[in-house]
Amino acid sequence: AEKLNELYPDETIFIIKWAWGGTNLYEQWRSPAGDGTLGGLLYQNFVQYVNNSLAYLQLKNYHIKLEAMCWMQGESDSIEEQIALDYERNLTNFIADIRAEFDGYASKNGIAFVDAYISSSWPHYREINRAKQAVADASQQNVVIDTISHGLTVTQEPVEEPDLAHYDSLSEIKLGYLFAEEASKFFD
Repeated sequence: AEKLNELYPDETIFIIKWAWGGTNLYEQWRSPAGDGTLGGLLYQNFVQYVNNSLAYLQLKNYHIKLEAMCWMQGESDSIEEQIALDYERNLTNFIADIRAEFDGYASKNGIAFVDAYISSSWPHYREINRAKQAVADASQQNVVIDTISHGLTVTQEPVEEPDLAHYDSLSEIKLGYLFAEEASKFFD
């Protein structure tokens, strides 16, 4: 939000945040295209939450343009090799279903999808990050942030016993700035 405000000081920008840690794309976030059902429980709850948020903003007379979705996920999918190898297909389906679900709110450029690599502390991080890159390469509306080359860390805190599963606080802030910078490239 801070970076978006810096980039667009005269614009009203809303961020609809919905997150659930320690979850996977292959089952919990699975989209309908993944198996023809309603999708995983988190996917369903996410769609309902975003639709409710958008309806509330419309009720307040805001003209809504959905510009981008930022996505930081994949760690739980990296634990088992086969699930990691299916990540590209699952992510492709997820993005297609998200864009279809919210198409009525899409800006004239469509809904950008801004993703980020998971850290190298995960068992099959290479497979997940390769999948994220392949999905980004498949569409001009997709981009992935290489958090490893940007120097994001998982080893700095807490000092006594670092949380190797998550990026450190300062790295999370940096990631937020990177998300804003990449997403803003798609704003119309």
